[in-house]
Amino acid sequence: MNNADAQSAYFQCVQLKSGHSGFAAGSHLGYYTNVHWLNILYNQKLTADTGYGQRAIYIEGIGTESGEGDSTYGMGTGRGNTGVVRKTDKAVAMLVAAIKGYLDNLPDASSCIIKELQFDIFGFSRGAAAARHFANRVFSQDQAIIAAIKAGLGSIEFSGTPGGKTRFLGIFDTVAGIGTPVNGFNPHSADTGEVNIVLRPGVAEKVFHITAQHECRFNFALNSVKPAWPELALPGAHSDIGGGYNPDEYEAYFITRPQFETVTFSTPDTKTRVYQQACEQLSAMDTWPAIGPLLQALEINIDTWHDERMPADRYGMPQKRSGAAAVTTNFK
Repeated sequence: MNNADAQSAYFQCVQLKSGHSGFAAGSHLGYYTNVHWLNILYNQKLTADTGYGQRAIYIEGIGTESGEGDSTYGMGTGRGNTGVVRKTDKAVAMLVAAIKGYLDNLPDASSCIIKELQFDIFGFSRGAAAARHFANRVFSQDQAIIAAIKAGLGSIEFSGTPGGKTRFLGIFDTVAGIGTPVNGFNPHSADTGEVNIVLRPGVAEKVFHITAQHECRFNFALNSVKPAWPELALPGAHSDIGGGYNPDEYEAYFITRPQFETVTFSTPDTKTRVYQQACEQLSAMDTWPAIGPLLQALEINIDTWHDERMPADRYGMPQKRSGAAAVTTNFK
């Protein structure tokens, strides 16, 4: 089966499973993000004798809803029923069941005193914007959050901060991309409308932001947290950092920029000037702090190719256009 046939079969499988096709199936065609895996890994089995308990709440990405087709408006603007703010509303609504679920499985819960309720909040892309907005709602002691905590606790004594506190805010490559009437529904604008992503001192005990060092930022404009909070740029594009690439997707990609040279047809591609330059560039990359350590884990080759559709030189000798670059093939 060639790539086109495999892709067609994959699209058909997604349509049969989700009931959606075309734009509405966009998120169904992707893979799980790192936020999903963090949700799976979050330890919800702490025993009562530790004095701590944890529950995980997962909220779908912006523009999506579990079991539903993707929202064109939500995807395009980050607003509406599947927008950033509404996703934080959904998280608040799910707090009640999460707290009750924990207490229902806690021995002698009625005699317990809950000293504090803390949030660990994670998000990627617009989900990172939602995580930041939710952290600000906690920081401002949002009345809806206070009410949800009270409803979840019921008659259990609570001596902590009424709306809880944020212990950790971990975010991947925040791209709010909010389209509003004020900015002409331009998601590339720095204006985020009602979405509050400003992280002031005290919003959380710890904040850590991982960003994509090689993203093309016109389409994915970064909302940085520097200099107030730690931010680490790692090699890769947007979804290299936050996840979402299918692990079975086989992809070849350039480590160096392809270069070209016109040579006589009899010249071996490995004897060209551009081949030597590619070798030198790859060797120099070992000293680059942003990519050097990663090269040790990759199988990299200097690939060559040529185009024979070239006119003869002035002496009538056949020519070719030869290219070379360092290439790696890897499963994402």
